[in-house]
Amino acid sequence: MIRLSHAAIRHPLRTLAIALLATFAAAPGLLRLELRTDGHSLVPRDAPAIVYDREVRDQLGVRDPIAVVIRTAHPEGALNPATLRRVVELTRALATLDGVEPFNVVSLATENTFRFRPGTFKLRTFLDPLPETPERLAELRSDLGRIGLYDGVLISKDGRATAVLVGTPPDVDRAEFYRQVREVAEGMAGPGSGPGDSIDVLGAPVAEALLGSHILADLGLPQAFLENAASTASTASTVGRTGPGLVPIVFAVMALVFLIAFRHPMAALTPLATIGACLVTTFGLMGWFGVPVYLTTTILPVILTAVGVTDQIHVYHRYGELRRSRPGLDPAALVRTTMDEMAWPVTQTWVTTAVGFLSFAISPLPPVQAFGLFAALGILVCLSWSLAVAPALLVLLKPKLGRARASAGGGALRGFYARLARGAIRRRRLVLAGAGLVLLISLDGVRRLVVQDSWVDGFAPESELAQAMHRFDRDFLGAHQLLVTVEAEPFAAKTEIAGAAVGEHRVELTGLRLPEGFDVSRLAASWIRIKARPAPEPTMSPASPAPPVPPAFVMPRDWSGSIESVERIGDRLVATLPLKAGSPHFWLNPSPGERLDVEIKREPFMNPALIRKVGELERFIASREAVGGVFGPAAYLSTTAFMADPDTPGSRVLPDYPEKARSYWRLYGSVRGPERLGQLVDRDYSRVVLTAFVKEPHYGTMGRLMTDLRAWERRHLAPLGLKLGFAGDIAVSQTLIGAIVTTQVRSLALSLGGVFVLIAILSRSVRQGLLCIVPSALAVLLSFAVMGWLGITLGVATSMFAGMTLGVGVDYVVHLVDRHRRAKADGLTADADAAGAAAEALAETGPPITIDTLGVGLAFSVLLVSQVPANARLGGLLAFSLLVCLAATLLIVPVLLAGGGDRSVRETDTPPA
Repeated sequence: MIRLSHAAIRHPLRTLAIALLATFAAAPGLLRLELRTDGHSLVPRDAPAIVYDREVRDQLGVRDPIAVVIRTAHPEGALNPATLRRVVELTRALATLDGVEPFNVVSLATENTFRFRPGTFKLRTFLDPLPETPERLAELRSDLGRIGLYDGVLISKDGRATAVLVGTPPDVDRAEFYRQVREVAEGMAGPGSGPGDSIDVLGAPVAEALLGSHILADLGLPQAFLENAASTASTASTVGRTGPGLVPIVFAVMALVFLIAFRHPMAALTPLATIGACLVTTFGLMGWFGVPVYLTTTILPVILTAVGVTDQIHVYHRYGELRRSRPGLDPAALVRTTMDEMAWPVTQTWVTTAVGFLSFAISPLPPVQAFGLFAALGILVCLSWSLAVAPALLVLLKPKLGRARASAGGGALRGFYARLARGAIRRRRLVLAGAGLVLLISLDGVRRLVVQDSWVDGFAPESELAQAMHRFDRDFLGAHQLLVTVEAEPFAAKTEIAGAAVGEHRVELTGLRLPEGFDVSRLAASWIRIKARPAPEPTMSPASPAPPVPPAFVMPRDWSGSIESVERIGDRLVATLPLKAGSPHFWLNPSPGERLDVEIKREPFMNPALIRKVGELERFIASREAVGGVFGPAAYLSTTAFMADPDTPGSRVLPDYPEKARSYWRLYGSVRGPERLGQLVDRDYSRVVLTAFVKEPHYGTMGRLMTDLRAWERRHLAPLGLKLGFAGDIAVSQTLIGAIVTTQVRSLALSLGGVFVLIAILSRSVRQGLLCIVPSALAVLLSFAVMGWLGITLGVATSMFAGMTLGVGVDYVVHLVDRHRRAKADGLTADADAAGAAAEALAETGPPITIDTLGVGLAFSVLLVSQVPANARLGGLLAFSLLVCLAATLLIVPVLLAGGGDRSVRETDTPPA
């Protein structure tokens, strides 16, 4: 690295040209960038939860819905002719969008009532024909109330809004699909809308699609670089920011810090050029390598802007000190001396910062990997500019950095930090006891920390989407869905029996092969078919060539029904058949030795007992926190029974025997269509889906719900051979948030270990390795504690601060320890005066460390005004943790350095060139 700096000093113009060419070469990659914040794109496709979710969606045709909500100020509420006509038009328009299956568009215009079209046996929909008279409108309200399935789903609780739900097609660009849906919706909000009417477009797919664009707009980055920028044209209204954005503000803050600290325009312009080159190169390479801008990498511009140029603070500070102390040095020699001293600690700080970020790269999650790899890459770009471009510019421009700072002022500042070090060393027991007390107290806050996050939490509370989601959760059952599947093992087998095995209402199932450990009682309600084999064809005898007389027509001997129960009697397996199914012996009349074919097919959810158990599960889920309502087989089948006989009291019942269950399922398919039947139960009737509508699905709340469901499964479903599964947008989000938070917190241990090992190797001192991680570790622990005490939850964004704090905070100690080593090596203090070495080191490095912390802390503090709540919390945590790092570096590290006397750093220890 020193050789790189020397080459830049010898050939400054060539160095600048190479740096600019490298930046320009990466720049076209910006045009290839894509934005991908969809939940499914953020986790590995082979993650078990994602595989199961995909299986359920593919098998049952389930889609995440986008809700288009029409709100009206009409005195009659949403059930007025003008609004209902708009529902019909909107439904038709949405059904024509590319990839949309017509049966996945649900509204009052698609759902059947129990009334028939005149002169037919075909059910009509609620809006066919469009109700326009008071009598028809009253009938519509009555029918909706009697059916009861659509309150809170298609009609708001107050009756002033109605929704059209459109399923998001699989493997579609969700941002583009949202744009299409919004265009259709806005087209319906034009002429003909009543006063006060409005249309909202919302749902989990919308939140996932827009969150990345929302963050980018808040940061102030140009979306023209993104392929799908056109599809997020409404982001500005979603975010509501009218200012320049956060990244330009952070740019200005860092420039101002450099300008105030060093009193020269070059000190402000060079860091800005470094940051610009870093961002263009980093994101350009992401585009060239086809790495999307994930949700995790959208914050990289602020991070790289804040931490990428901190090393230049130390370079410029040392350059200014040498210029004042050695005024006769040639400018090139002055820069060379500066870089000879600074190249090694700057390189070490890059290594430690890179390790902090690279710890994320071990994650199995692509977005976390991308964050770690490209953050480290950006820091590498900044390092090359600090070691090459910055010295080249110093040689060319020969700035008089810090010329306005009087020597007396500089001496006073040095004296302050020297006294601070000596005072801390004299009171070492008090300092160390205080640090231990903070550490102990922090454990209480850490134990209070909880993981909590959601897609909507990423939007500003006043944003258009957040407000729309809040209104929907208030007026409807919930904007998010958790799909709960209940599964049982299907079973199918064939065997043959003798006629003697068939009784009046019992059949002995000889030769039936069952899986090992199979509970025969689970064959109850299975379908069974017993079929006599046809008589053999008569054959012609050679002695009588005349053809035989054809036999008279005989009815096929075939009986089918359901099994009431199965039990083992000795080594025999005997099935009991219900009386109402008739007698197979009477129907078949087999001879004792006749061979009969038997086919058994277990379709679990033809069993009324299992349907009733699923109904209990529906009620249990509906009683849980944040759940607005649940619809599943029990709710749909009982409503189907009511619709078949709406005028008979008590007709809303579940089937009480298998044949009735079969007829209910068939009736449901005819009322709602075969595709809707397929979304509720699979072809084997072995898997059913319950849809739970959820309000504000926070990670912690949904985690408790899913844990409660697993406990309910063990108590009530497992004894029946049933098991639960989870799918839908909430299940994917739970997997995503949990995986990202867990891997990022776990990466902290790797960061600590990696930084310790690298510093120990580079400095050839285990003690120095330990010293370097003490302030950052203490800062992270205290920050976690503050989060616990203040109720700040650990989410995707807030969990990122720990690794970044470690990577940045270690830099302070690296510079301090390196200066301590040089002070001892140069004989500036006696070995016996350990406090003198530490005081000299802090006097030299204290000012740039403080400027570094204040600059980076101010830059991260800009995030506090972010309209993305998660980013605001991240900025506050980073600023706080870096201030703790500064305090620990100024007070604790000098004590630890002095405590070892001449053993802390041997005089012979010199870093490799």
